[in-house]
Amino acid sequence: MIELRPDEFGVVRPLFGGIEHSVALVHSVIEGNSPGRVFVDRRESPSSAYLIHEGAFHYVAGDPSNGEFNDAMIAYLFDEVLSGPEAQELVLFAFSEAWRSELDALLSPRGAKRIRRKTFAFHPTRFHAHDGWRDRLPDGVCVQCIDERLANRNPATTRRSSIRGRRQDRPHALQIPEPSDHGPQAICEVACHSTERRNNCHERECPGRANGAMMLQIKD
Repeated sequence: MIELRPDEFGVVRPLFGGIEHSVALVHSVIEGNSPGRVFVDRRESPSSAYLIHEGAFHYVAGDPSNGEFNDAMIAYLFDEVLSGPEAQELVLFAFSEAWRSELDALLSPRGAKRIRRKTFAFHPTRFHAHDGWRDRLPDGVCVQCIDERLANRNPATTRRSSIRGRRQDRPHALQIPEPSDHGPQAICEVACHSTERRNNCHERECPGRANGAMMLQIKD
């Protein structure tokens, strides 16, 4: 198993093409927008890939029958990733039933279990039903873009890098306005983004997704 340099990550793009979830997470690493690591069976035209989005999840793609690569990946998981006293668990995603079955066989003897997670996609057309939502906010509450002033009041909950980007990419807060000292009641920010788009999301149906994918996170 070979670890790629960040400038080589693009070689695994075909292996993660057409995935049905985690598009922003996976491709933000491949595009260099999020920190992560990528391992392959060979540098030129790899057939198997293992991708780590730092601070988030792990992903496998490519040929599930590549025994040498699979054994090396499992050894790395348990000898490196899960070797520390604080590393008690990780979440490893696969994008095909063939891969999920292979992981069952490889990991079940070590006490791992398969779980299911729900994913949600933003649908701009359906969201139009909520037009005018700002007018329905309770008195004394507003939603506003987080600026330096709000970030300085709440340094523990706001990523500094988030407020230096374009205004449309900055986090938004459900805020009780001044002179309240409560600060934001909730923060919604872009956790990661990529130019990749879900293969089943057509521009006609999802115009807001035409330029790529992003994952939002909400903290309250």
